[in-house]
Amino acid sequence: MLIGATIGHELWIIAVLAVLLTQTATIATSVYLHRALAHRAIRVHRAADVVLRLVLWLTTGQHRREWVAVHRKHHAYTDRHGDPHSPQLVGLWRVQLFNVLYYAREARNAETLRRFAPDVLEDRLDRLMLSRGWVGLGLGIAGLMVLFGPAIGGAVAGGHALLYVFVVAPLINGIGHWHGRQNFDNTAYNSRVLAWVTGGESLHNNHHAHPRAPKFSVMRSEFDPSWLVIRALVRLGLVTIDGGPAHAYAGTGTRGRHDDVGRPEDVLAAPGTKRDVAGGRARRSARWLRGGGDRGGVCRLVIRGFRHRSPRPGQEARR
Repeated sequence: MLIGATIGHELWIIAVLAVLLTQTATIATSVYLHRALAHRAIRVHRAADVVLRLVLWLTTGQHRREWVAVHRKHHAYTDRHGDPHSPQLVGLWRVQLFNVLYYAREARNAETLRRFAPDVLEDRLDRLMLSRGWVGLGLGIAGLMVLFGPAIGGAVAGGHALLYVFVVAPLINGIGHWHGRQNFDNTAYNSRVLAWVTGGESLHNNHHAHPRAPKFSVMRSEFDPSWLVIRALVRLGLVTIDGGPAHAYAGTGTRGRHDDVGRPEDVLAAPGTKRDVAGGRARRSARWLRGGGDRGGVCRLVIRGFRHRSPRPGQEARR
């Protein structure tokens, strides 16, 4: 009985730590790699830059230039030939199960790096250690084992790898281009429920409409956890907002097609296509940059989040 209780307690510790570690890595990815580097929606102070890069090095081992290049190419060819990981092209389950392989294949493409991330160059910190991703992962795992013991530390590392690589990232790239709600007229979808565990990244339809918006939520019922972190960093003087709020485009009829892939700045700055499902309500969201519109009952979010609209039969990928 005592042994069973001890094992159960340890499993809870492992699960909680793995989830916390995954959420840390997810929000660091969303804030730094995605919003700061890939889309230049925010500028990060040098001190915060170093901390976020170290966090990502220890928890994911990712190279920032590779991540930025693959993501910008995804925006340039969204759900068309050339998209590195589109479920519309290769199928939902292939992206869900093999997203990491699609990413790794594109990240090794020298032309992709040259064309889509010419502004993200190696600096001294990269050359000294951050370009060695496996070293960062090894140190991260070793640190967990020292803090919690070899068994629990190793299990936490394994659980985190499973969640980050095979659950969170594929949910964004897979479900985010397959099924859900749409506020704007593009081929991505929102999941207000999944946004809680993906750092706001599952508000994917909003993001593809307005790539440079630093906040992904546009409705009162949508929650973007990474925006809370950004707001805190702004208050500390560690982040400056560059990109404009998505509601600034609501009602304008502007269309961002992301078709000119020759210049990465076109992927960075082009506003998206809006559909007035969101337009009027988004225009009324005057509290955007002050963080308003993120509140709402959890039960209401859960209920509405499961009322997904199925993709229209025969829907073609829109450019």
